[in-house]
Amino acid sequence: MIRKKFFKYLIYIGILTILTLTLSEVFLRTIYGGQQTAYFNHENSNVPKHRYDGIFFSKLFDEYGFRKSSFSCPSDKKNLKVLLVGDSNIAAVWLENNEEHFGSKIIKNSINKFQCLAVDTFGVNGLGPTELIYAIEHYTSIRKYDYVIFNIFADNDLSDIVRSNIRVNKDVDQYNYCYIKRNFINNLKITRVIRKISFNIFGINLPFTGEQSSKNKPSNCLSSTRKGLTFKASYLKDYADEDFKIFKKGLKQPYNIGSRYDIEFAAQLNTELEQFVTSELIAIDNFFYELSQEREFNGLYSIIPSKYDVVDITEGHGTDYKNYFKTNFKKYRELNLINFIEQNLKNFSTINYFQLFTDCDNCYYTYNNHWTTIAMEKASNVIINHIINHAKSTM
Repeated sequence: MIRKKFFKYLIYIGILTILTLTLSEVFLRTIYGGQQTAYFNHENSNVPKHRYDGIFFSKLFDEYGFRKSSFSCPSDKKNLKVLLVGDSNIAAVWLENNEEHFGSKIIKNSINKFQCLAVDTFGVNGLGPTELIYAIEHYTSIRKYDYVIFNIFADNDLSDIVRSNIRVNKDVDQYNYCYIKRNFINNLKITRVIRKISFNIFGINLPFTGEQSSKNKPSNCLSSTRKGLTFKASYLKDYADEDFKIFKKGLKQPYNIGSRYDIEFAAQLNTELEQFVTSELIAIDNFFYELSQEREFNGLYSIIPSKYDVVDITEGHGTDYKNYFKTNFKKYRELNLINFIEQNLKNFSTINYFQLFTDCDNCYYTYNNHWTTIAMEKASNVIINHIINHAKSTM
């Protein structure tokens, strides 16, 4: 009798669990959309973009992958058409309104200027300079722009170049990016929630599988197999070591598999990586220049400094981080990643916000490497003044 009741209750619990998970999945797919990878759309084999279906993402992005804006330039004045490209700092998915992201601030703060900057904002979480130059190639082929702002994040974009592991050139057909094509279980939104809880609460970054080339080329994609606590400093060094091993095999990593920091790059810096990243920055710069000549736009680099370069990195961290900083960061500080980037980008003006953000504790989130809306506000005015002054000088 007791055994029958036990199995009966077990069946009830099973049915209730399945029903709860199903309803949760339906709800999450209604909010966030249900196709392809959780945050991304890979219909274009040259340009990944954020998805635009579901209640959440349809509010943020349009079908071109541009971040929507609450502002627009007045039609009764001559506006400058601007393309802004970058990574998660430009996508700013964490900002659920369309007023506060960087592109919107540029539009809003230029409306009453001599000329208004009508900005198309293209940003994707995890993209590095290698992927972004091909995004510029794509969007400048279908739209006419006066200015293209190439945003670079001196926090993880150098190591993104290492992980992309491709020689940049004008042959678009040879280019392909890697991403995670998830199986049924990993594609469930409820699985995504579990992963987020694991990462944000316990600091454990669960590994992905299912690497895919955007052009279905022979398998040249591989994800790092790192596991462990993301808030442990030693994890960052392990991350760098694993990335270097994959790089040495001639393989590429998916762009959208988690947070990374260029303290890995600085700590892991060796002659081979330095030469590779230097050559790729130069190749990207030359490709950018050739596109500007062919398609008649003005280029501009916008460089966001790493939080670790401009604020006291030991504040708010535990002993583990402080000890790691003492032994590894003298070299990092001397390198200064912005200087490393700038010295290899020769063809266009560069705006970096190093001085603007120095000792600005509220320019970055406390336990996050992203810039805040305060930093975006400061940077938007610098960008606006530069572009308008340049436009005036060429009239």
